[in-house]
Amino acid sequence: MDFVALAKKTELGNQIVPGYFIPLRHAHPTAASMESRLEELKDGAISFVSRAQREDADLALMEAHLIILKILEVQEKQFGVPGLHEKLQICMQDFLDIRRQNAAASF
Repeated sequence: MDFVALAKKTELGNQIVPGYFIPLRHAHPTAASMESRLEELKDGAISFVSRAQREDADLALMEAHLIILKILEVQEKQFGVPGLHEKLQICMQDFLDIRRQNAAASF
């Protein structure tokens, strides 16, 4: 079974696109990854984007953060680490609050 099929069998199945395919698209030289780094200038010329693409980096980092929280939830369920459940609830709420703030700020 491949990585995507395995992930779809878990709670992380809905994170495949934002947490795997989109970051992977930037990690490999594809037409889509090259196009995402291009911009059209005022004179009609095409150039590479010279600034950092912070939005893409922020999204990848937030997805990675969520995946780590989900992995810790699995660890808590499997091993019953004392106090971990409460700490994870706080971390997950913090994550959701930050995600909401970022979504509101992007509009």
